[in-house]
Amino acid sequence: MIALTLLSLEAVASRIENTIRQGDTLSRFGGDEFVLIMPQLKLNIDAAAFAENIVKILQEPFCLGQHEVSITASIGVSIYPDHGKDAETLINHADLAMYETKSLGKNNVAFFSNSLDKKHKCKISLESEMRKALERNEFMIEYQPQVTLGDRSIRGLEALVRWQHPTRGRLTPSDFISEAEENEIIIPLGNWVIDQVLRDVRNWRKLGIDPPVVAINVSALQLRQTDFAAFFVKLLKRYDIPGHCIELELTENVIMQDVNEKIRCLKSLADAGIKIAIDDFGTGYSSLVNLQRLPVDTLKMDQSFVDGISASPSEDSMVSIIIAMARGLGLSLIAEGIEQLHQAQYLEQAGCFQGQGYLFSTPLNFSSTVRYLEQGSYGPVQ
Repeated sequence: MIALTLLSLEAVASRIENTIRQGDTLSRFGGDEFVLIMPQLKLNIDAAAFAENIVKILQEPFCLGQHEVSITASIGVSIYPDHGKDAETLINHADLAMYETKSLGKNNVAFFSNSLDKKHKCKISLESEMRKALERNEFMIEYQPQVTLGDRSIRGLEALVRWQHPTRGRLTPSDFISEAEENEIIIPLGNWVIDQVLRDVRNWRKLGIDPPVVAINVSALQLRQTDFAAFFVKLLKRYDIPGHCIELELTENVIMQDVNEKIRCLKSLADAGIKIAIDDFGTGYSSLVNLQRLPVDTLKMDQSFVDGISASPSEDSMVSIIIAMARGLGLSLIAEGIEQLHQAQYLEQAGCFQGQGYLFSTPLNFSSTVRYLEQGSYGPVQ
């Protein structure tokens, strides 16, 4: 099974045909995928050599009209009878191997293995369990405080989804969010998170507790929904929550895809008073031009930069660059994942005045968040 970037399928097919032997069969499987059947190979090493040769020849640039273009190829291999005794099984197993090599980096070859089959079955099982989890209310929200570094006064809260799995216990987003995005379960799950967070904010306000701002993570798939902004604003009105109480967090990669479409959606949200934050800032590919075009209020410095602050740091160039960039753009800046006192002290001295992390608080359930908000401040950082 061969997957290719969709440039010129005829040119690609022609180049592959020139490398195969008489008796081999090449056919287009669909989209940018081809199937190559090679019935006379006797050794796995021969299959690997042929596959690697195809990757190599496809790396050479193609001339399309007046343009020279390059493509990438990912190849999955299955062998009869070790990996299946019928065509459908062999193709499915080669497909699994192909997607495995794509996930590890393109221009590679991978053979099917039983571990891949097990991994695939686990993914299918997890997808089914997630759908049932929504029906059974197994997901819950916890809130991690965001504070001013100098006096630890509360800047806001970040809403974090958790899954209380019936057999695997408490799962964090790293255990299931990527699968939810791949299978588009992230849309109903994300909508549930938004609804639940707004319910919690309404209930806090009824108790006389008004958090400064609550941040909600939003995925690319959610943002691509044509009615997302209208859906969100409608929920704000239903729960009688002012827009300025909510901040939406989007990663750099999400916010920089289809920028013009994102601008329209985010401006509609900003017009309702909703704040916009770029999460994991520094790990993606934001451009200053696009940052200036977007209605962004806050940058969140990725934890990897905070982790790099040593106990006796000299000037950290990347941290300084991000702080200077936020200041130059007139944006608020929050450092994520602060776990050590020296990290908080360095960030404050460098000009980053807000942060979140285990140094200040672990994520809290609804009741614990109420007690946290009632206290309001935790004294100066020592």
